[in-house]
Amino acid sequence: MLKKLSNQFYKLQQASSLQGAISVMFLRICGILLLFGITIFLTNYYDPKAVGAYEFTRSSLFLIGGFVLLGTDQSILFFSGRFAKKDQVRALFGIYLKMVKMLLLASLLILVIALLTPKSAYRVVFNDSTSGYLLIWVSFCLFFYAITLLNTEFFRGFSLQGKSELYRGIFKQLPFGLGLLILLFFKNQNYVVEVFLGSFVLLALISSLEILKIYRKSIPKKAYPLKYLLKQFLNQQYLFQSVRWGFIC
Repeated sequence: MLKKLSNQFYKLQQASSLQGAISVMFLRICGILLLFGITIFLTNYYDPKAVGAYEFTRSSLFLIGGFVLLGTDQSILFFSGRFAKKDQVRALFGIYLKMVKMLLLASLLILVIALLTPKSAYRVVFNDSTSGYLLIWVSFCLFFYAITLLNTEFFRGFSLQGKSELYRGIFKQLPFGLGLLILLFFKNQNYVVEVFLGSFVLLALISSLEILKIYRKSIPKKAYPLKYLLKQFLNQQYLFQSVRWGFIC
């Protein structure tokens, strides 16, 4: 009797896991289709110069943003598994806040470098004056981009794979797509880059509010923060960053 119940429970778990995987796959496909639709819309209705500026900005943001993340988007999953108990929630969020500070410092460093770089250097490297302006805009929004990606992975740490996939795909593209429609409606198509970068500012604020809401729901009335070594935390960041850049190279 117990064996039959155990087998039935196992089958239910398998069905639930399969349903969750299908839902995540469906959300991922929807995100890809939305990105494809936005790309077609952008190339068909916007000036090639605006599209080129957007592509340069997008590539720069993803490249420099990968460096600024310092592996925190992967290591937060490691710590989410290590501090999985209810009385360890404060310690987990303490680590999360340290990661946010690291992202802020790294973003400020890149911003200072971008602002101090003379315009003549941008002209020599990129052979135009627009690229330097775009890189400065990218530097201003690096922190918000990094926070968006960190929060996206943090949702997975709380077993919210569906929400994480929404932010990775549909939510990541939706504000930009709506912004393009608004610009086209008002016949003001010169702010594609600003709308693209501004979408990450919006996503960072909304996802951070959701993280705060999860924290308030998860933390018990009596929670005891755990002590952890900062050296171990930094070593973990170095490990993930080394693996990340090892694959890239």
